[in-house]
Amino acid sequence: MMLFVCVNTYAQYSKLLDFDGANNGGYPTSDLLFYNGLLYGMAGGGANNMGVLFKIQTDGTGYTKLLDFNGAGNGNNPAFGPLITDGEYLYGVTIYGGVNNMGVLFKIKFDGSGYIKLLDFDGTVKGQYPISSLLSDGTYLCGMTYQGGVNNAGVVYKIKTDGSGYQKLLDFNGTGNGQAPRGALISDGNYLYGTTTGGGANNIGVVFKIKTDGSGYQKLLDFDGTGNGASPDRSLFINDDFLYGTTYMGGTSENGVIFRIKPDGTSYQKLLDFNGS
Repeated sequence: MMLFVCVNTYAQYSKLLDFDGANNGGYPTSDLLFYNGLLYGMAGGGANNMGVLFKIQTDGTGYTKLLDFNGAGNGNNPAFGPLITDGEYLYGVTIYGGVNNMGVLFKIKFDGSGYIKLLDFDGTVKGQYPISSLLSDGTYLCGMTYQGGVNNAGVVYKIKTDGSGYQKLLDFNGTGNGQAPRGALISDGNYLYGTTTGGGANNIGVVFKIKTDGSGYQKLLDFDGTGNGASPDRSLFINDDFLYGTTYMGGTSENGVIFRIKPDGTSYQKLLDFNGS
């Protein structure tokens, strides 16, 4: 596997790194974080074949492996989303590992020192298998888990950056409010917005919003398949008073759609049906 970048309007390709497995990682699935002129990311492989955290300069020099994940101690299998930062620490999650092998939430300094495990996910109480990245409001880190919670359908949670103050904001329950979220949360300052890949009226996902204190949950959209898409598994973004997103399936060709919807749940519009060709 390799890390690459395309630059300028002529898409000049530059290969920055060949991943090799044990030494520098392999099979990267998470997005990169660009901060202070460096790229930070996570991949599989590493000394324990449980993943690595690394940094590299944008010209491909200066690769540094900051952490080898090791399972129970510091996590296993980094999540799909990017690391986030508050300027002092990098924050991330792993899908497995930790004392319960259900994932961990951690922070680490830019030079690879100061690793702190902030949370061991545990299943029913705190959720399990966090797949997506975190969102920070400056005080709390907010996230979701793919499973766990009282219905084993995932949870929305928040926790302070020092590992204290964990709060479960929502237990997903399937038909009523969705299940199995994969994309990250986003915020407009008042609400958290997200999607689930399953659950809802048709069991193919929902768009929802919820306040940061866990109140005010609203299901904005039930995906229905052909008409408006199915199983969204990536994050939303906000622009021009609309939420924009994609679905993995559904649409007229069952290859997914691009859509937009207002934050109050009105004005849904399917912008594109992917057709596979």
